[in-house]
Amino acid sequence: MVILDNHVSRPRWCCSANDGNGFFGDADFDPEVWIDGLVKMAAMFAGVGNVVGMSIRNELRGPRQNTDDWYRYMQRGAEAVHAANPRVLVILSGLNNDNDLSFLHRRPVHLSFSHEVAFEVHWYSFSDPHQWAGGNANRVCARVAASVVRRMLYLLDRGWPVFLSEFGVDNRGRRQPRPFRGPGLAEAPPYKVLFHPATGLCVVRRSLMPAATPLDLALPVQPLELGPCNETEAWEYSGEHRLVLRDTLLRLCLRAEGAGRKWAYTTLN
Repeated sequence: MVILDNHVSRPRWCCSANDGNGFFGDADFDPEVWIDGLVKMAAMFAGVGNVVGMSIRNELRGPRQNTDDWYRYMQRGAEAVHAANPRVLVILSGLNNDNDLSFLHRRPVHLSFSHEVAFEVHWYSFSDPHQWAGGNANRVCARVAASVVRRMLYLLDRGWPVFLSEFGVDNRGRRQPRPFRGPGLAEAPPYKVLFHPATGLCVVRRSLMPAATPLDLALPVQPLELGPCNETEAWEYSGEHRLVLRDTLLRLCLRAEGAGRKWAYTTLN
């Protein structure tokens, strides 16, 4: 099966917010030329049985994007493709690099046909990089999955087909894999959790600090606690031999003056 994908108007690497190909009216994205091209491609492949769909535009994006123009031109493009090739599945992408179809909550598409329409979404591990690098993996997974449902996959409950047309990870091995473990793991920071082998538990953070504590002082909190490892936070071992919490704006680390002494959070200078 083949899906024709209208990726860019000016052939080049894709994609950036300001590459001239991002949204209707950009330097290289004339809506009338775009619709004319869609019609030509739909007609060209009208008799080709293994061409089952046409994604009419990839990853709408950039500073010009807005919902009014999305409805105006995406509906026109869909109708033009269907008129030229009624058999082919017309696939509509959303905003923000195909990460947002939430606006259809309030205002559905209005087309003269309904059985040959689907929506597409993209989901990459690097779409939410800072969450995966610094947060509890279980809680981040729940938040990200709920966000995807809220922004895109809710359409399934409304009877619309949703096509996950792009997904993946950064396979260059230059950074910590997010969120799916793939190539590059050996180069990732090895200190992710504080594990207590005798109990099989991990260090968990129940509270951070009293509200009135000055930020430039040690930050006394509740005693160090052990708990389920699926509730721990992300730690890293810095080049200065410090254990640092990765998901706080203050860059908090653990400080202890010696064996048996009370520990505390302190801020990195």
